[in-house]
Amino acid sequence: MDPELKKAIEDQGRAWDEFKKTNNDRLAVLETKHTGTGEYEAKLARLDTGITRLTGVVETLQKKANRPPAGGDSQTTEQEMQHKAALFGPEGYARKGENGQAMMEYKTMLAGNDPNGGYVLPAPTIGAIERVAIAQVAMYGLATVTPIGGGGWSEPVVTSGMTAGHVGETGTRSATSTPTISKVDIQAEETYVNLPLYNRLLDDAEFGIETWLVDEAGYSYADLDDADFITGTGVNSARGIAAYTMVADASYSWGNTGYVVTGKSGAFADTDPADVFMDIEGALKTKYHANARYLMNRSTLTAVRKNKNGFGDYLWQPGLQAGVPNLVNGYPYSISDNMTTIGASTYSIAFGDFRAAYRIVTRRGMTILRDPYTTKGLTYFYISKRLGGGIKNFEAVKFMKFST
Repeated sequence: MDPELKKAIEDQGRAWDEFKKTNNDRLAVLETKHTGTGEYEAKLARLDTGITRLTGVVETLQKKANRPPAGGDSQTTEQEMQHKAALFGPEGYARKGENGQAMMEYKTMLAGNDPNGGYVLPAPTIGAIERVAIAQVAMYGLATVTPIGGGGWSEPVVTSGMTAGHVGETGTRSATSTPTISKVDIQAEETYVNLPLYNRLLDDAEFGIETWLVDEAGYSYADLDDADFITGTGVNSARGIAAYTMVADASYSWGNTGYVVTGKSGAFADTDPADVFMDIEGALKTKYHANARYLMNRSTLTAVRKNKNGFGDYLWQPGLQAGVPNLVNGYPYSISDNMTTIGASTYSIAFGDFRAAYRIVTRRGMTILRDPYTTKGLTYFYISKRLGGGIKNFEAVKFMKFST
């Protein structure tokens, strides 16, 4: 194991031991004095921040260890290299505008020939922007991601199965019911970022326009995509996994998302707070458990870390070996800043097989349009792409509602 990774894992384990000790002391004070825990709360907050930081270090080092060796892209063609030079080179479209347009139109057909609609970015640049965005968005790693060539995706789904029966040798064979089929439609809507850059930097031949564009567009898309996949309305955007009608799981029906309650408004229950985790896991069908995980934001994870199960074990457990993830009640978890923070009647934790539950569709291609006119001294780079998302299997995910 890499020594740096080994040390980070060990530091995380020590920080977690100190967190548990401090929280146990806090609970003991509450049981005897019912007050005076401010010092413990402050220390827990510091320790929680440290654990979060160390978890990020461990994840980064593990990704680094699994990263393929650096090297040239053997798939990059001469035409793509010309395409990149026509966009980002010293005389390219990004720097020279109209002069560069002629270069784009005549030197390489990959760029398209409609300056009013923008030019298609080179495939390596698109891939780099997407890698930056994907690294920040939990749902890209959890959902089913499908590249499409048209405007949307449609698929039939079975909402209730065909029934079977028993019969004796001479008994009557009655007709069994047929499966119920529903249709899922996910449209790829246009999303964009509009990045401003000072003209003085554009005039600097040493300034790496493509590197700047990849980073800025990647992070901007990450913020937008994460919000869309969690809370998007479905109007000119993806429909987020938390944006469907929520119903008590006992009343679950296809087209709605089932939930279980914590037993207390805006918090976990005072008594046996971990029971709701057993409830939500029990609400999910067995066939989805193999790939199931939790999804929440960081502040919710902080609250979860303080809870114990009926045996006195903490629900959160660190992965103390390389490749072993941190767990909540025995399941891995992911973080999205757009999951709702715990409050009265909020749906702040999801649990399910997200690959089975949610589909993201991406339309290949990403275009760039140069705008030096809107603001004097600035040039805007308008970059657009098309994608969508929505639930494709409503029974594969459940939510936790913080209410009675």
